[in-house]
Amino acid sequence: SEASDRRAKLPKHMRLPKMEDWQFFDSSRLSELTALEEAAYLEKKANKELPTTNLNKLQVLSDELQFEKDRLLSEGKGSWSRQHYYNFIKASAKWGRHDHANIASDVGKPEAEVAEYAELFWRRAPEVLPAPEMENVLRRVEKGERKLGEIERLTKATRKFLSLWRDPLAELSFKYSGSHGHVFGADEDRHLLFYTNRHGYGNWSKIRAQVRACDLFRFDYFLRSLSALDLGKRCEELMRQAAKELSELEKRQGLGDDLRRKLVEDAAKDKGNSGEAEGKAEGEAEGKAESKAEG
Repeated sequence: SEASDRRAKLPKHMRLPKMEDWQFFDSSRLSELTALEEAAYLEKKANKELPTTNLNKLQVLSDELQFEKDRLLSEGKGSWSRQHYYNFIKASAKWGRHDHANIASDVGKPEAEVAEYAELFWRRAPEVLPAPEMENVLRRVEKGERKLGEIERLTKATRKFLSLWRDPLAELSFKYSGSHGHVFGADEDRHLLFYTNRHGYGNWSKIRAQVRACDLFRFDYFLRSLSALDLGKRCEELMRQAAKELSELEKRQGLGDDLRRKLVEDAAKDKGNSGEAEGKAEGEAEGKAESKAEG
């Protein structure tokens, strides 16, 4: 193309890199500076004023404009490839947009660099990326963050539910049981929920390993045969049931507290009314006695 032919006339060190939207270069201003640079270079070439050596160090812009161009190039994220960008979006959906440590691990860049890029991305991307692409990014990340919020809710509820029993592995019980045609036993569910609380949501392989190492399930061929994924599904069901039963328990407790509070208030009110009646009666009696004495 004509543009590429013109760009090829410039020495390599003067040419602009390919600037993608997610790299956040000020491409408009950089293009203006490069156009000035190209015009100055071609003028020198036409006048045969180009040096014969060290052409790769040639500067045709003024010091002020060259400094501006170098600064703008350094401010862009040229080291962020398309794969880095895709991994950043995927990891932000997986870990949440503020978990820079885990995002950095998935992207393959230092945490400080990822934190800097994340701040720039969420500030500039809405005005730089095409609207459909930005909408897709937000949809993916927000969906992931909602999932993380749900996991946190289930985790807290599970921990609190288990704390209701002194020995959950022996005492814990559910109203809910059964899944996929197999009725899980009480011991199976107790241990699965206990192991989930110990290892955390998503660590299904660790939970499976602990199940297989437990003497209680040595001959439980069904439980031992389940894959980590299938065990995970059951564990998540149990976490949801724990959260539901905890909520019902707290609701009943709340109603009980409200009832007790109302009874106390009513008793205090009755006592107050009784005191007023007694005081009134005493006043009337004293009044009658005084009248009789005067008579």
